[in-house]
Amino acid sequence: MFRLEQLTGFGFFPVPEPRSACEIAPRDAFVLADPDHPIVFASIGAELVIAANGQSFAAPRSATLVRALASINRGQPYVVGSRRTAPALVLARVLQELYAARAIEKVSEPRERAR
Repeated sequence: MFRLEQLTGFGFFPVPEPRSACEIAPRDAFVLADPDHPIVFASIGAELVIAANGQSFAAPRSATLVRALASINRGQPYVVGSRRTAPALVLARVLQELYAARAIEKVSEPRERAR
């Protein structure tokens, strides 16, 4: 995990302070905070190690989580659904962690990154 933290620290010293977690509701949308600094993730066993802005954490790997992170990294807004399945609950926790790490922003209107 330390190597992923180094890769995503991008020369910050120290890395940005985490902000307070946000509440996540169905239909909330999230976008990558800075398109030049993507979220980095790697599978290790049954877990997905996720790093952004010099901070990292692990979550149970699922196709839902991988698709969501890939979508956010492509600059597409990710809209939270209302499902309460185990992968959806894990995804909500991951979005909270990424928001706290300042890697994603909550937006009221889904928008796409300018190309």
